[in-house]
Amino acid sequence: MHFFPASFQIKTPEKRIYINPIEITSQEKADYIFITHFHSNHLSLKDIHNLIKEDTVIVCPKSVLKSLKKLKREITIIKPNSSLDFGHFQCEAIPAYNKKPFFLWLKRHPKSLENVGYVFTFDNNVRIYHAGDTDLIPEIENLKDIRVALIPVGGNYFSMSFEDAAKMVNTIKPQTVIPFHYNQNNIDRFIEFEKMVDKGIEVILLE
Repeated sequence: MHFFPASFQIKTPEKRIYINPIEITSQEKADYIFITHFHSNHLSLKDIHNLIKEDTVIVCPKSVLKSLKKLKREITIIKPNSSLDFGHFQCEAIPAYNKKPFFLWLKRHPKSLENVGYVFTFDNNVRIYHAGDTDLIPEIENLKDIRVALIPVGGNYFSMSFEDAAKMVNTIKPQTVIPFHYNQNNIDRFIEFEKMVDKGIEVILLE
């Protein structure tokens, strides 16, 4: 289930998993909440407050920890290239960063912050990749057997261009790709994007 441009809910028979919950309309409480980085379009304390219960597990990179202090509860810190095993599923943290600056030498998502994307692997071997905010980076070449890829597109130095996003998809070769972060004003570019994606990969555009 998709809520905000970078917010998703994954349901399993056992658990409810939220990624970057913002503007959540679901009344289902979270068993797990995963945050990719601290920018306001990925992190909402209000939504986290509304979703958490006593045993909700919150996972995030170290750069997010300060923003979550008001929750006054234990937070699980994850670093790029590390993994966690929750029994019903496993989670791998994938590096997520910008290679190109948006102003002089500054980068909106510098590698030094150790922001992450996540690969979730479930008992039926379904693997879902949420890329967070990232450019087309070398680390994604190591991703294998991805069923669904959730990737940021749109350019403007914050996320990948449509061309780079298509290159990422064709490198990962998921069965299905769901773009996020796009602007409705450039929605016509998805026709071009679909043409750039290899045949056999399903492209789902969320409204």
